[in-house]
Amino acid sequence: MVMTRGELLEMLTNFAKAYRKDTTSVSRNQHLTFIDKEPDQATKDAILVDFINYVGVRQCLDYALNVDDLKKEEE
Repeated sequence: MVMTRGELLEMLTNFAKAYRKDTTSVSRNQHLTFIDKEPDQATKDAILVDFINYVGVRQCLDYALNVDDLKKEEE
């Protein structure tokens, strides 16, 4: 299956929305992240949004995802 650039970004956004619900992922995976304390939600949201937008730019798309988009329930 071939995915369009837009579909890739939508998929990443949906995964990010699901990931936000896992409140202990970073500390649980401390052996991979080397972070002892779970970052606050605002920090995690900022990193997720920045990463997804970075992927978009690398795909020549201005996806313009923002933190509020992650908080919206899937339609």
